Amino acid sequence: MRNIITGLSIIILIIGCEGEQGPAGPPLTGNIEGWVTLYDDLGNRIQDKSGVNISLEETSLSAYSDTDGYWEIIGIPAGIYDFFFQKDNFFTVKFRNIQFVGGGTYYLGEIPIRKVPPIFVTELEASNDPLSKYININITTSNPDTVARRINLLFSKDPIGSSRLIEYILSSEIVFPANRLYCATARTINDWYYALYELETGEPLYLVAYVLPISEDSSSVSTYNPATKRYEFYRDNVTLSNVVIVNVP
Repeated sequence: MRNIITGLSIIILIIGCEGEQGPAGPPLTGNIEGWVTLYDDLGNRIQDKSGVNISLEETSLSAYSDTDGYWEIIGIPAGIYDFFFQKDNFFTVKFRNIQFVGGGTYYLGEIPIRKVPPIFVTELEASNDPLSKYININITTSNPDTVARRINLLFSKDPIGSSRLIEYILSSEIVFPANRLYCATARTINDWYYALYELETGEPLYLVAYVLPISEDSSSVSTYNPATKRYEFYRDNVTLSNVVIVNVP
């Protein structure tokens, strides 16, 4: 009987030892690197690509690009991050949900950063046409130009305030003819938008406008947030028009 009890004690002791775990090791870290390419508002490459600040949101980790556009952030713990690319007088670019496993160097790629045009919208007007579901737009810009430009309109369901972030549900690009200060156009709100964004006839939409760089569309300066099903535009350095309210037609 004593031999049986002793054997059981040894088995229990062995099982107990196997179940114990030591202290957790340090989190796995690594580096993320990449390049930026700068463009002026006419679409030409800028030779000096230095001074772009690359930061990880909600952390103190950041780096600046050198003259060749290269940057590297070191000592990043494994995780999922949002990256900001910022430089004075350039559009802010954000990349969402970059998953980093650590343990090495991750190459993010080459990111284009575009300069904010010197022309801006001085006055924006909007009205709706319930029968055609059109929103009619009138725009005045700061000065005429020798090239055709495009103006981007942001349609938001929430009031557009002083925050750097504008969340919007749709945008509309207007081709602005050369040497003209004024133009009129219209935007159709079709059934797809009504269904996707749960729009109701008569509810307010908030509109604001800004001038796009040559040969670029709104997707180059905005990012989609799958959590909110909205697009995000960062107004840093950008002169926006006045905000107008128009009811959903």
